[in-house]
Amino acid sequence: MTESVFFTIFTGVSIYVLGQIIVKLVIDPVHELKKTIGQISHSMIMYRNVISNVEVTNDNLKREASDCLQELSALLQSHLKLIPIYDSSRRIFFSPRKGKFMKHPLRLSD
Repeated sequence: MTESVFFTIFTGVSIYVLGQIIVKLVIDPVHELKKTIGQISHSMIMYRNVISNVEVTNDNLKREASDCLQELSALLQSHLKLIPIYDSSRRIFFSPRKGKFMKHPLRLSD
């Protein structure tokens, strides 16, 4: 009788610990990646006039847009590196392939 109680408790704790490991190593980083993708989308819409008309926009606005998009690009790359099994988990979470991400920061130069 005591063996079955111990086995039940051990099994429950093991499942809980395994679930927390999966959440911390896979689900949370994927959530942060998707949040960053959303921030990039937001910034692209906010700075669409600067991106499409670089020669017409003032230098301060170009620098602001460039810095914002460069920071988000670096954040995207760092979030991508945090997901240990990205190629497998991207199918589960409907994330884009690695090739779809920018490899270099976007620069709005003069």
